[in-house]
Amino acid sequence: MTVCAPADGAFAQLPEEDLNALPEDRKKLTQVLTHHVGASAWARPARGAAPPRPSRSRS
Repeated sequence: MTVCAPADGAFAQLPEEDLNALPEDRKKLTQVLTHHVGASAWARPARGAAPPRPSRSRS
């Protein structure tokens, strides 16, 4: 599995109240976390190349 962690800038764009409420909303927290997990491993890309993006099924 591959986990894509958001950068600090992404967290900064979220309203603070939404970010702080996330640990209490297990359903939403699960959606956010599973959105950032891919079922396959990524090989390290060549220097300067962007990593491939996994396809995600949206259910």
